[in-house]
Amino acid sequence: MVYLTVTNTGGAEDRLERVSTEAGTASMHESSMSGGIMRMRPVTDGLPVRAGSSVEFKPNGLHIMLEKLKAPLAAGSHFSITLHFRKSGDRSAQVDVRDGAAEHGGSHHQ
Repeated sequence: MVYLTVTNTGGAEDRLERVSTEAGTASMHESSMSGGIMRMRPVTDGLPVRAGSSVEFKPNGLHIMLEKLKAPLAAGSHFSITLHFRKSGDRSAQVDVRDGAAEHGGSHHQ
């Protein structure tokens, strides 16, 4: 999973419509606790980011799930991810793979 913070420094709301990566496939998901059970659902209709605000992708909340990886991700390596916004277009970010990724089911943090 990828964790990061998206900040809208513009004067109007934007929408993060999807994410992609050269490392494999990427999609946005949201985890929530319900009745003592952790549930995860895909974010399929995009994610609004209000003007002057931030949205945090973090454990037990919003996150970017990586699947169908083209190669194993080793601690210390990195890859790029592209955030596709409705108004502001595509924005790329570098994701650094940190220690502990393998022990957390392939979690990756930026």
